[in-house]
Amino acid sequence: MSFKNFLRIVEAGGGAVVSTSWTGSSAPDTLSLSGHPPSLPGLDLGLPAITKSGQIVHLIKDKNPIYVQLSDGTKLFFNLDEFRRIKGFPEVGRTMTVVFQRNSGDLSEQPSQIQSCQVS
Repeated sequence: MSFKNFLRIVEAGGGAVVSTSWTGSSAPDTLSLSGHPPSLPGLDLGLPAITKSGQIVHLIKDKNPIYVQLSDGTKLFFNLDEFRRIKGFPEVGRTMTVVFQRNSGDLSEQPSQIQSCQVS
């Protein structure tokens, strides 16, 4: 949808349209689940996520926050409660997969929220 078409729709109807490419999913085909007709997209705007995976190179458990560094250079900091929620048993040499809330185009050094973490 071009910006001109978007403005025409907003001016004519007084509302905005969110395409399914922004929400990541279209509405379910029944009114009982979401309460809106199937012709409209859902408003479940998905958060961008990026997955990093690598071997654990450094692991410092005796300090707060707990420090983990992966072979690809990713540095992770966990408090004790977050560290206990990691699926699997973290130790040097094992492979860790981490999912961050972050846009894939963001190359800054700013910290990101960790969605999930698993050791295999």
